[in-house]
Amino acid sequence: YYDSGGGILSQGNLIIENSTITNNGAYQGGGIRATQATITGSLISENRSCTGWGREDYCLNFGGGGIYAENLTLIDSTVADNVAQGNVEFAGMGGGMGGGIVIIGASTISGSTISGNRASSGWGDMEDRGLPPSYGGGIFAAGDVTIVNSTISGNEANYGGGIMAFDGHVNLVNSSLSGNHAQYERYDYYDGYLI
Repeated sequence: YYDSGGGILSQGNLIIENSTITNNGAYQGGGIRATQATITGSLISENRSCTGWGREDYCLNFGGGGIYAENLTLIDSTVADNVAQGNVEFAGMGGGMGGGIVIIGASTISGSTISGNRASSGWGDMEDRGLPPSYGGGIFAAGDVTIVNSTISGNEANYGGGIMAFDGHVNLVNSSLSGNHAQYERYDYYDGYLI
Protein backbone atom coordinates (compact mmCIF):
# COMPACT_ATOMS: atom_id res chain seq x y z
CA TYR A 1 0.00 0.00 0.00
CA TYR A 2 1.25 3.45 -0.96
CA ASP A 3 -0.16 6.87 -0.16
CA SER A 4 -1.82 7.45 -3.55
CA GLY A 5 -2.24 5.49 -6.75
CA GLY A 6 -1.45 1.87 -6.00
CA GLY A 7 -1.19 1.01 -9.69
CA ILE A 8 -0.63 4.44 -11.24
CA LEU A 9 -0.04 7.88 -9.76
CA SER A 10 -0.22 10.70 -12.33
CA GLN A 11 -0.08 14.44 -11.75
CA GLY A 12 -0.18 15.23 -15.46
CA ASN A 13 -2.39 14.12 -18.35
CA LEU A 14 -2.77 10.34 -18.10
CA ILE A 15 -3.90 8.32 -21.14
CA ILE A 16 -4.69 4.60 -20.77
CA GLU A 17 -5.85 2.48 -23.72
CA ASN A 18 -6.72 -1.23 -23.96
CA SER A 19 -5.14 -2.02 -20.60
CA THR A 20 -5.88 -3.86 -17.35
CA ILE A 21 -5.27 -2.30 -13.92
CA THR A 22 -5.94 -4.95 -11.28
CA ASN A 23 -5.11 -6.06 -7.74
CA ASN A 24 -3.46 -2.84 -6.56
CA GLY A 25 -3.86 -0.97 -3.27
CA ALA A 26 -3.27 2.52 -1.89
CA TYR A 27 -4.64 4.83 0.72
CA GLN A 28 -6.23 6.94 -2.04
CA GLY A 29 -6.94 5.64 -5.55
CA GLY A 30 -6.30 1.93 -5.19
CA GLY A 31 -5.84 1.38 -8.91
CA ILE A 32 -5.28 4.89 -10.23
CA ARG A 33 -4.83 8.35 -8.72
CA ALA A 34 -4.78 11.00 -11.45
CA THR A 35 -5.16 14.72 -11.90
CA GLN A 36 -6.51 14.27 -15.42
CA ALA A 37 -7.14 10.88 -17.02
CA THR A 38 -8.56 9.52 -20.26
CA ILE A 39 -9.17 5.78 -20.07
CA THR A 40 -10.38 3.87 -23.13
CA GLY A 41 -11.19 0.19 -23.66
CA SER A 42 -9.71 -0.84 -20.33
CA LEU A 43 -10.50 -2.92 -17.23
CA ILE A 44 -10.02 -1.50 -13.73
CA SER A 45 -10.76 -4.32 -11.28
CA GLU A 46 -10.11 -5.77 -7.83
CA ASN A 47 -8.26 -2.75 -6.49
CA ARG A 48 -8.63 -1.39 -2.95
CA SER A 49 -8.27 1.99 -1.25
CA CYS A 50 -7.68 2.45 2.44
CA THR A 51 -5.99 5.37 4.20
CA GLY A 52 -4.24 5.33 7.50
CA TRP A 53 -0.87 4.72 9.06
CA GLY A 54 0.51 1.85 7.03
CA ARG A 55 -2.02 -0.70 8.23
CA GLU A 56 -4.88 -1.98 6.08
CA ASP A 57 -6.86 -2.86 9.19
CA TYR A 58 -6.65 0.66 10.65
CA CYS A 59 -7.53 3.24 8.06
CA LEU A 60 -9.25 6.50 7.26
CA ASN A 61 -10.68 6.45 3.78
CA PHE A 62 -10.39 9.18 1.17
CA GLY A 63 -11.62 6.71 -1.38
CA GLY A 64 -11.53 5.60 -4.93
CA GLY A 65 -11.12 1.85 -4.77
CA GLY A 66 -10.57 1.68 -8.52
CA ILE A 67 -9.99 5.28 -9.59
CA TYR A 68 -9.57 8.63 -7.86
CA ALA A 69 -9.50 11.42 -10.45
CA GLU A 70 -9.95 15.15 -10.53
CA ASN A 71 -11.06 15.07 -14.17
CA LEU A 72 -11.93 11.75 -15.79
CA THR A 73 -12.96 10.68 -19.27
CA LEU A 74 -13.89 6.99 -19.18
CA ILE A 75 -14.76 5.41 -22.55
CA ASP A 76 -15.81 1.82 -23.34
CA SER A 77 -14.26 0.57 -20.11
CA THR A 78 -15.21 -1.53 -17.09
CA VAL A 79 -14.66 -0.63 -13.43
CA ALA A 80 -15.57 -3.72 -11.43
CA ASP A 81 -15.12 -5.41 -8.07
CA ASN A 82 -13.10 -2.65 -6.45
CA VAL A 83 -13.38 -1.74 -2.75
CA ALA A 84 -13.08 1.50 -0.79
CA GLN A 85 -12.37 0.04 2.62
CA GLY A 86 -13.74 1.86 5.64
CA ASN A 87 -12.42 1.60 9.14
CA VAL A 88 -11.76 3.61 12.30
CA GLU A 89 -13.58 6.92 12.84
CA PHE A 90 -11.50 10.07 13.17
CA ALA A 91 -12.86 13.63 12.90
CA GLY A 92 -16.19 12.27 11.67
CA MET A 93 -14.62 10.23 8.90
CA GLY A 94 -13.89 6.56 8.50
CA GLY A 95 -16.40 5.09 6.05
CA GLY A 96 -15.29 4.25 2.52
CA MET A 97 -16.05 6.61 -0.38
CA GLY A 98 -16.33 5.64 -4.05
CA GLY A 99 -15.86 1.90 -4.21
CA GLY A 100 -15.39 2.11 -7.96
CA ILE A 101 -14.58 5.75 -8.64
CA VAL A 102 -14.12 9.07 -6.85
CA ILE A 103 -14.52 12.06 -9.18
CA ILE A 104 -13.85 15.57 -7.90
CA GLY A 105 -14.09 17.60 -11.13
CA ALA A 106 -15.97 17.78 -14.44
CA SER A 107 -15.97 14.29 -15.97
CA THR A 108 -17.60 12.06 -18.60
CA ILE A 109 -18.33 8.34 -18.56
CA SER A 110 -19.41 6.83 -21.89
CA GLY A 111 -20.17 3.28 -23.01
CA SER A 112 -18.82 1.90 -19.76
CA THR A 113 -19.81 -0.49 -16.97
CA ILE A 114 -19.43 0.25 -13.25
CA SER A 115 -20.34 -2.94 -11.40
CA GLY A 116 -19.74 -5.00 -8.30
CA ASN A 117 -17.89 -2.25 -6.46
CA ARG A 118 -18.23 -1.69 -2.73
CA ALA A 119 -17.67 1.15 -0.27
CA SER A 120 -17.62 -0.35 3.21
CA SER A 121 -18.47 1.38 6.46
CA GLY A 122 -16.20 1.68 9.46
CA TRP A 123 -14.42 -1.57 10.29
CA GLY A 124 -16.02 -3.03 7.16
CA ASP A 125 -19.32 -3.85 8.92
CA MET A 126 -22.20 -2.76 6.66
CA GLU A 127 -24.88 -3.58 9.25
CA ASP A 128 -23.75 -1.59 12.31
CA ARG A 129 -25.31 1.89 12.27
CA GLY A 130 -22.97 2.96 15.07
CA LEU A 131 -20.01 2.91 12.68
CA PRO A 132 -19.08 5.73 10.26
CA PRO A 133 -21.06 5.16 7.02
CA SER A 134 -19.83 4.67 3.49
CA TYR A 135 -20.85 6.66 0.41
CA GLY A 136 -21.06 5.86 -3.30
CA GLY A 137 -20.59 2.17 -3.95
CA GLY A 138 -20.12 2.70 -7.66
CA ILE A 139 -19.31 6.40 -7.93
CA PHE A 140 -18.71 9.21 -5.44
CA ALA A 141 -19.02 12.46 -7.41
CA ALA A 142 -17.93 15.85 -6.12
CA GLY A 143 -18.15 17.55 -9.51
CA ASP A 144 -20.32 17.66 -12.62
CA VAL A 145 -20.49 14.22 -14.24
CA THR A 146 -22.20 13.14 -17.46
CA ILE A 147 -22.88 9.42 -17.86
CA VAL A 148 -23.89 8.26 -21.36
CA ASN A 149 -24.79 4.78 -22.67
CA SER A 150 -23.41 3.16 -19.54
CA THR A 151 -24.44 0.60 -16.91
CA ILE A 152 -24.11 1.07 -13.15
CA SER A 153 -25.14 -2.14 -11.41
CA GLY A 154 -24.54 -4.37 -8.43
CA ASN A 155 -22.65 -1.79 -6.38
CA GLU A 156 -23.04 -1.34 -2.61
CA ALA A 157 -22.60 1.33 0.07
CA ASN A 158 -24.43 2.60 3.14
CA TYR A 159 -25.59 5.65 1.17
CA GLY A 160 -25.74 5.86 -2.61
CA GLY A 161 -25.33 2.25 -3.65
CA GLY A 162 -24.87 3.22 -7.27
CA ILE A 163 -23.95 6.92 -7.15
CA MET A 164 -23.55 9.56 -4.51
CA ALA A 165 -23.43 13.10 -5.88
CA PHE A 166 -21.88 15.06 -3.05
CA ASP A 167 -21.48 18.25 -5.09
CA GLY A 168 -22.18 19.31 -8.67
CA HIS A 169 -24.63 17.55 -10.98
CA VAL A 170 -24.86 14.02 -12.33
CA ASN A 171 -26.55 13.67 -15.74
CA LEU A 172 -27.61 10.19 -16.85
CA VAL A 173 -28.26 9.78 -20.58
CA ASN A 174 -29.44 6.46 -22.07
CA SER A 175 -27.90 4.64 -19.13
CA SER A 176 -28.98 1.88 -16.74
CA LEU A 177 -28.85 2.21 -12.96
CA SER A 178 -30.00 -1.07 -11.43
CA GLY A 179 -29.39 -3.69 -8.78
CA ASN A 180 -27.35 -1.39 -6.57
CA HIS A 181 -27.78 -1.56 -2.82
CA ALA A 182 -27.84 1.32 -0.32
CA GLN A 183 -27.78 -0.21 3.14
CA TYR A 184 -29.42 2.75 4.91
CA GLU A 185 -31.65 4.16 2.17
CA ARG A 186 -33.56 2.32 -0.53
CA TYR A 187 -32.19 4.33 -3.39
CA ASP A 188 -29.56 3.69 -6.04
CA TYR A 189 -28.82 7.39 -6.27
CA TYR A 190 -28.17 9.78 -3.42
CA ASP A 191 -27.20 13.41 -3.98
CA GLY A 192 -26.48 14.59 -0.46
CA TYR A 193 -30.20 14.83 0.22
CA LEU A 194 -32.83 12.12 0.34
CA ILE A 195 -34.52 11.95 -3.06
